[in-house]
Amino acid sequence: MISITIFGDSITAGYSREAGMPRIAPILKERLEARLTELQVQSEVLLCGVCGEDTDEALLRLKVVIDLQSDWTILFFGANDAATDHTVSPERFYKNLQVMVENFGVDKVVIVSPPYHNDRVENQLRNNELVHQFCESAKRVASDFEVPFLNLYQEMCETKEPEQLLQSDGLHFSRQGYELLAEKLSLLLANL
Repeated sequence: MISITIFGDSITAGYSREAGMPRIAPILKERLEARLTELQVQSEVLLCGVCGEDTDEALLRLKVVIDLQSDWTILFFGANDAATDHTVSPERFYKNLQVMVENFGVDKVVIVSPPYHNDRVENQLRNNELVHQFCESAKRVASDFEVPFLNLYQEMCETKEPEQLLQSDGLHFSRQGYELLAEKLSLLLANL
């Protein structure tokens, strides 16, 4: 059995604003474990997501997550880093991810790009032009360290209706969004 920690923000935690869903639900854990089981990979997934957290803040709890000693740690940040009310630049995001990879070890890390954002939702602090810059930073870190990389932004954009992958706030994932993430992550992890 492999242990997997997903280190991220509210999307990792399973934050929901939708009616009929709990505020925080382990949807990603459930879907990823199920998908991996279908691929004959037994796993235990731990979600380490904190709502509103960017990579500056995540570095403050890095030791706690390292101490979990998971077989794989998935770094899934950028949605908050790319928000205009946070002070993390794409270059600092790059450096923060570098620190994380160096501390976890290149043989134990997968990097997931920041996700697509629905720009049609008004009064938002993010836009896809800025999100794309953070995706490029994440991709560069993965390339520099030769660690597995999932370009989730691209995967979401390539669907027919990427807005359906998100809740009405244009940021947090719907069940379909978590299903896509679990599918893509499971295929990547099963081949490592």
